[in-house]
Amino acid sequence: MDICKSCEYQWSYKESLKMLGFKRGVKCPNCGQKQYLTTESIWYGSMLFILIYFFAWIPLRALYFYYDLPLVLIIVIAVILLFIPLLLWPKYMKLSNKEEPLF
Repeated sequence: MDICKSCEYQWSYKESLKMLGFKRGVKCPNCGQKQYLTTESIWYGSMLFILIYFFAWIPLRALYFYYDLPLVLIIVIAVILLFIPLLLWPKYMKLSNKEEPLF
């Protein structure tokens, strides 16, 4: 978890999860200053999702086609894999006082 760039308040894990929404910024619980995810954090979070699904897709297809596992089980595994990056991302996010462009 990162700190507020204005008051150096250490964000908790639960407060960091609020940044996963589609809001452009979230107010610091301590000072009220709006904090934004850095471009690096947004790219890192996106790559985390893509890599987990890319590397999980091939084994999941193999489990379904070659080992005849039920489709429902494969869907449950895919949903569980969706939550792994969601739970990891707040630990690696970085905050900024200014909104940064993505490109």
